[in-house]
Amino acid sequence: MTVTTMTTQNLTAAAAVAEKQRSLMQPMKAWEADEEDCSRASEVSCLSEVTTDVESGDDTRSSSPSCSNEDGVGVPLVSSSSSLLRNRVHFADEVANGGLIAEVLEVECLKDLTRFTPEEREEAEHEWCWSLLQQLEAAESDSGARFDALERLEGAVFQLSLSWDGCLVVQQAFQAAKAGKEQDMLASELHGQAHIHHLVQTPTGCEVLQTCLEYVRPEAASFIAEALRGVASRVARLEDGSQVLCRIFEHLPSAVTAPLMHELIERARLLCYHTQGNLVLRHVLEYGTPEQQLQLCQALAADIGNLLRHSLGRCVVEKALTCSCEEGRNLLHAAACAVNGATLA
Repeated sequence: MTVTTMTTQNLTAAAAVAEKQRSLMQPMKAWEADEEDCSRASEVSCLSEVTTDVESGDDTRSSSPSCSNEDGVGVPLVSSSSSLLRNRVHFADEVANGGLIAEVLEVECLKDLTRFTPEEREEAEHEWCWSLLQQLEAAESDSGARFDALERLEGAVFQLSLSWDGCLVVQQAFQAAKAGKEQDMLASELHGQAHIHHLVQTPTGCEVLQTCLEYVRPEAASFIAEALRGVASRVARLEDGSQVLCRIFEHLPSAVTAPLMHELIERARLLCYHTQGNLVLRHVLEYGTPEQQLQLCQALAADIGNLLRHSLGRCVVEKALTCSCEEGRNLLHAAACAVNGATLA
């Protein structure tokens, strides 16, 4: 009985101690909760100040909020980890409750200003080309205007060659530019096999290439012929590309055009029956060397019967009979007479 009474007394005392400890802990927990809320609010305040400084471009930073301890010494409300976070923040979207970045808003506004409709863009380009064309026309008597106009064209020659407005500008630029450095500079922007292959397939591009061949010195325009090696027979069948080949034969030396003529002579029996192809072959007969003319006459003689019965083929044969290669002319005449007694009118 004595042991039981002592145990009950001990339990009662322990319960009283525990109750006292709980009563003492409650104010402490409440203070810790208040301090945590205060620290969180101060941290957000610091971040907001940093965000404001970033958006405004101000390099100054306000000092961290603090309170005084019992000794009167200032104690920061933001912990050391929060201080590191404060130093790291550079963008407003790192604020806990979200935010807006000033730079993004500026870009969006800029995009709104540059959203042109196709019609508006076409009109703006037309006006720009028209003003530049007028400047180039006035450049014939004003070297300063010419220099300024050519400077405005720098880096845009190829792209302008793909539209009719731009094509007129580039053609006028080749005419206004001085022979030599200025014209070579314009032509250099058309360099590259991909550029030439693209241009020969467009009407405006072919116009620019023909103008380049007509005005630029041969050694500076030979890149056009070099870029068409291996595709000459296909280009000869293009409505506009065939004209580029004709200008090549008219303005470039035989050493440069030889590979193209060789390719065309090999495909002569096919090109003779093509509207554009037979025009190119007639240029070969007119501007080719005597050796090249003879080779083409030999290719024509091998199919003389079919050529004479075809309107386009007959045009090539008639041109060959007037070429400067006497041996070729005699060969064709003999071949024509040998085919069922055919004669040339």
